[in-house]
Amino acid sequence: MTTRTKPKAAAKKPAPKAAAPEVAIIGGGLGGMTAALKLLQAGFKVTLFERYDRLGGNTASERVNGVEHDVYPHMFCDWYANFWQLFEHDLGLSREDHFVAHPGSLLREPGSGDYVTMLNPTSIEALLANLKSGAMSPAELLLLGYSGVDLASQQFDRDGLNQLGKLDVNGFLYSRGYATEAVAAMQNYLLTLVWSIDSDVTSAPTYGNFLQHSLRFPDHSPFDWLLRNSLNDGLIAPFRAKLEALGCTIRTGCAVQSVRLDSDHRPILRWQTKGAKRTQTKAFDYGVLAVPHEAMADLVMCRTSGIAGSRIVDAEPELANLRRLTSSAIPVLDLYLRVKLDGFPADNIGLAGSNYGLTALDISQLWPAELFGGKTALVVAASDGDAIPSEDPEQAAMLMLAEFARYYPQFAGIARWGDPDCIVDWAKTHIRLNAHHKLFLDDTGSWAFRPAAAYPETLPRLAFGGDLCRTDVEMATMEGAVQSGTLAAAAVQAQDARITGLQRGKEIADVPHRVYSPTTFRAAKLLLLPSAYAAYALVALDQYRAAKAAGDDRAGEALATLVENLALVLPKAATEAGEGAYWFYRSLVDKDEEDPGDEAIGLGAAALMVLGEIADYAASHLGGEERPVPETGAAKAFEGIAGEIAGIAGRAFGAVRDAAANGNTAKRRWRVKS
Repeated sequence: MTTRTKPKAAAKKPAPKAAAPEVAIIGGGLGGMTAALKLLQAGFKVTLFERYDRLGGNTASERVNGVEHDVYPHMFCDWYANFWQLFEHDLGLSREDHFVAHPGSLLREPGSGDYVTMLNPTSIEALLANLKSGAMSPAELLLLGYSGVDLASQQFDRDGLNQLGKLDVNGFLYSRGYATEAVAAMQNYLLTLVWSIDSDVTSAPTYGNFLQHSLRFPDHSPFDWLLRNSLNDGLIAPFRAKLEALGCTIRTGCAVQSVRLDSDHRPILRWQTKGAKRTQTKAFDYGVLAVPHEAMADLVMCRTSGIAGSRIVDAEPELANLRRLTSSAIPVLDLYLRVKLDGFPADNIGLAGSNYGLTALDISQLWPAELFGGKTALVVAASDGDAIPSEDPEQAAMLMLAEFARYYPQFAGIARWGDPDCIVDWAKTHIRLNAHHKLFLDDTGSWAFRPAAAYPETLPRLAFGGDLCRTDVEMATMEGAVQSGTLAAAAVQAQDARITGLQRGKEIADVPHRVYSPTTFRAAKLLLLPSAYAAYALVALDQYRAAKAAGDDRAGEALATLVENLALVLPKAATEAGEGAYWFYRSLVDKDEEDPGDEAIGLGAAALMVLGEIADYAASHLGGEERPVPETGAAKAFEGIAGEIAGIAGRAFGAVRDAAANGNTAKRRWRVKS
């Protein structure tokens, strides 16, 4: 009997996976690279276009004569939540291995051999050190700090084209009864130094938003972290390697000339690779524009024609306002020397009163030592580059050097670029005017014209990135660039899910910032208000004493001014206290004022954190060995009991504070030593 076997059923073939949507990202800066990374991780197919030979944009380096030169010197603030998430989690790199923490910055006056140290005001020790720093009088420094808290406590309504919301920093200070000329001048100096924009055109709401994120007392965080290497070697090269490992197609030296939209809203790109004779054209499923505002305006207006499709601006006319935005270039001189400068600090240095807003940083103490052979290399930047009366690079460099010599006499007498009879190593020294790497300026009213991450109804297949885009961090920073790239990627993912009905990968989301609530800032303003007006009265008294001591004919005028100022202190303080109390009440009842993009530290938690800091400080100083030992036994006993009580209080408040702040509050990675 023959046994017949039952034939096996044919194995079912798995359903073919849908092809990954193709995304074109235009702009290889930090925002575009972040968007590329997030989309690659979610399963999209990404092509990254960058017009220059290297990725990085304003965080790039260029290699000249075998030497890496960063386009700009950058500070990486401790509160950059999205940047540190990218660096430590996505790129898998260690912050402590690749960065150095710095407590603050230094200031130097011309002709002075000393430096003034300004620390990040995130501890009582740092606050007291700043008041004694000598940058200004303690009373004026208190007013400067109070003005920051005051501005951070304000909530501006900037919906649409609200004219009253278009307020600059000077205008805000002018409206405050405690403001002085010295405080306004220092605020202008700081803004010019860091963002290359004067306070009379800086958006007060935007700067207030920045202060809300950066005022983090008490968490003992450093002011910033400095990269131990060039931007290319320490950040961009590993970032590019990560993108390539995920399958990203990277086209450097490739200028995208135009972007149009087909009938299904897909972006059609035309580009030309460096050295190629012909242009190429291709339609992508989605696109991200992450380029500076001038280039973005060119693309949305489609100023270069030649391909079919409609203009982006025809679908979203609001983007025509990109032409209203402004930017500025900061000239940077990489000054390599043939000698080592002994005693030169390893911190960021602001040269107070310099004609071009000069700053200096010794990278030979920061980057790998083998790059410098024991010699000094300085990065000198001119934040007020428009004040340099030359557009010739070498002439501009010599003018910067002449100004630099007012602070460091060893650079005096350099006759010309390439002068062999000086300490400069000209073969490695390099000057960049950065006309092609301008920084976006947060000037008054610009918020209304900045692009959003996406316009889902009118541009369902496009998103926008870069530090000019609207984010929780309104000031143009690297954190803003990274967050904007994340938001652009999240928009593409959400629109793809909406169109296809399928969400690819894990939901893309930015990291919320941990900030004090509006209620907390307003409470701090009310608590500090009496001290601010007392400091204002003290400043007025000091000004009168200085005029009287000078013995000139202005003493009578100074006396009249003193009487006027003192007579107005109480009415001004009462008016501001009443206004502050009203808005404090409003913030208690209007919960919708809190930014949904941030995680707010409430008033109760904030109070416990501050009380814990005070108790910690009291315990460490009452029980410290530096206090003189009292003579009597009773005094000694009281001293010991007080120290014990303070220690217990410090530990108790510290425990409660840590519990209240548990979760996303900043870790105490670093503390300023008393």
